[in-house]
Amino acid sequence: MISASTTAAEGRQLTLATLRGLLADETRAQPHLAALRGFNQLMVGELNKCFPVAGSTMLDLSASIHGYALEAALDLGAARYEGIDLDVSRHWGASPVEVTADDGRPGRLREMNAERLDFADATFDCLLTISTFEHFHHPDAVLREMFRVLKPGGAVLASFEPVWTASYGHHLHHLGAVSDLVPPGSHLYLGPEQMRDVLARQIWPADAAVDREEALRWIYEGGGINRHSLPRLKAFFEQSPFTIEWLAPIPDESTPERAVVTAYLARVLPYSADDLLTRGLSLLLRKH
Repeated sequence: MISASTTAAEGRQLTLATLRGLLADETRAQPHLAALRGFNQLMVGELNKCFPVAGSTMLDLSASIHGYALEAALDLGAARYEGIDLDVSRHWGASPVEVTADDGRPGRLREMNAERLDFADATFDCLLTISTFEHFHHPDAVLREMFRVLKPGGAVLASFEPVWTASYGHHLHHLGAVSDLVPPGSHLYLGPEQMRDVLARQIWPADAAVDREEALRWIYEGGGINRHSLPRLKAFFEQSPFTIEWLAPIPDESTPERAVVTAYLARVLPYSADDLLTRGLSLLLRKH
């Protein structure tokens, strides 16, 4: 991890070359982060296929607190990158952090409320948001703010998963191995007491990030996820001021056993089998 002391020593200002070196050290020390770095680079590249990043002002509403997307955007020639995260300080020890390319192009990471963006109207040419719309409690408000700060003719690439109605939409995968102890989709049909009974029969990992009661609170009460169904999230985008250029479902894992369970759940829950077998969405939005 890029430590707070390191960033403090740099005065919270880094050159792009320094950031790249720090990230290389970080991913060598923690190999699992290499995949996260690669994914962020991939998604910035996908945005670049839809809207040229070079010379553009770019807002990232899903900024990796590590600076992975910032690194990729400046490498592709973004004139300005602004990355918004809800908890930058837990990684960097301070916020905002500014990174400068050799030619002076800035990239910034800061904390900000996505429902009330601190930017003027029509500030950005393009927007990126990865793995955030399953967390926003008021997606309609976020979409209005995104539309406001985007320039006419601008584009948004949005991709997010897993939504609440997916097999692991409870998001316990963020909190360690306990996710495997929750039967796929069971958060959709078991109440807290029933889930407590299920978890009580499981051997709890000694190194689990949470205990059983904390897991229950995360699933049913925690504020980290919005619990919107896939149809509801689609509706937020369809009712937004954006034009949807394309929308692609991200399929959930498919096995014969999952298909049987899904077919049954579609009969007893207010979701179709297609909804239950989709873990997220990828969309390209335009402001005309």
